[in-house]
Amino acid sequence: RSWFWQTCTEFGYFITCGLDSSCPYAKGYFTIDDHYELCATAYGIEKDLVMTSIQDTINYYGGWDMEGTRIISTNGNVDPWSS
Repeated sequence: RSWFWQTCTEFGYFITCGLDSSCPYAKGYFTIDDHYELCATAYGIEKDLVMTSIQDTINYYGGWDMEGTRIISTNGNVDPWSS
């Protein structure tokens, strides 16, 4: 449940599969609005607050213009969920 809390309040890493996408599973079955509804049901966090919180996280860390050292960004091939 902590991962989902962070998804609703910081990351916005909602896994969806649109009808017109090339993803291999359940196209159109679970939309971004379904995720927003889960945030509201589980934590009382409405869509506008989810979106604001995600933008706050992006702003805090610098978005595409991050400054810092010792930062690594992978391409997803080492993601434990990818297998």
